Amino acid sequence: MKISRIQLSNYNQFKNVDIDLTYPQGHPKQGLPLEKVCFIGQSGTGKTTVLNLIRQLAQNLSDGNVLNQQKTQKQVTIGNVSNQQKAQKQVTIKFNVCKSKCFSMTLKENSFVSTQPFDITLGTNAILEKVLEIEKLLIYFSTNLDEKVLFLRPKANEKRIIVTQADIETAKLEREKEYKQIIETKILHSNAFKKADFWSYLLHEFEEYDKLSARKNAEFIKKASNESIEKILSELKSWKEKNQNPRELLGDECLDGILSRLGVKINREWSENGEIKLQHANESEIPFEFASSGTKRVILTSLPLYLLETKNSLILFDEVENSLYPDIQRTIIEHYRQLAPEAQFFYASHSPIIATSFEPWEIVELKLSENGYIYQEKYFKDERCVDNYFIQPQYLRWDSIFQRNEMSNFATKN
Repeated sequence: MKISRIQLSNYNQFKNVDIDLTYPQGHPKQGLPLEKVCFIGQSGTGKTTVLNLIRQLAQNLSDGNVLNQQKTQKQVTIGNVSNQQKAQKQVTIKFNVCKSKCFSMTLKENSFVSTQPFDITLGTNAILEKVLEIEKLLIYFSTNLDEKVLFLRPKANEKRIIVTQADIETAKLEREKEYKQIIETKILHSNAFKKADFWSYLLHEFEEYDKLSARKNAEFIKKASNESIEKILSELKSWKEKNQNPRELLGDECLDGILSRLGVKINREWSENGEIKLQHANESEIPFEFASSGTKRVILTSLPLYLLETKNSLILFDEVENSLYPDIQRTIIEHYRQLAPEAQFFYASHSPIIATSFEPWEIVELKLSENGYIYQEKYFKDERCVDNYFIQPQYLRWDSIFQRNEMSNFATKN
């Protein structure tokens, strides 16, 4: 699912805001939903509110909290609503479930309590079924992401001492039940990331490899009395080539590139319990609890994107710049995109450095008007066309989020 438009009417400080989230005219992907969006602005301009609305939309879809109709719901035109409708809080979100079809959903709140669930009017059951085919509908990394994780390893079974085959089978069934719940969960957010079961599920492949590796090492040790050491080492090398340590892929494809900027890398040696360990460039070990908050945040946000299926997922980051030095801020957006290339990303940020990773049409700068309402600062003149944008996020000034250069000046400099 990809969101292509958000319209907010009389919702908190959003009086009449229409946010186009598609590529503009003149772009090769004209009309398609943006792959990444950055909401930026002063505190209190509704950035987190918009992320929470997207999360609430996905949660209601996942829960089946919809009012289905036999014909597609028409997109609400905010300017033509009646006075009675204006008195209601209303959010319209236009989204794509495939490249060729767009649908709209109108969420009307029955109460002024912010936690009140929305009733969603949806076009047809087929739309909902298509959306629910997405394995992970939404992943939300909030500002209070738990960075107090002391280690990254599968959860130890502390409830029972396994002494019989029956106990082993019971423990296995309990774990499979826990994993099944995680697999079937469409929405992941901070609460999930704080649970040991979640990390146990993500890292079970590492645990299985370590168990297998331990058994193989024991077998090779037994052979030592009867076979030459050269033959045993050759067999061990052959086994490792056929059974690649998942830490090798984790380092190569996910973490070592970004962690190298922090002077850290993944320890690729097998462990006894599936644990992910860190080490300095000189290969001295770093206990996870002593890693910097920035290092932890990069790892805890990267692992779910790398190890879970994220095709057509919505991925939300609130204050993505937290605990990250400017050089990491300049590369983190592309790092996440490479981990989940078929997802749609939404970022809320205060950082102009983060904004440099976006094209001008990918940025939604929210501001407060003199009368206290939120509006979107426009970065283009006349029609929304690539050539009409006069803001370039790559050019920054100390006293403004963006240096507002005319496109002609930008072209001259390049």
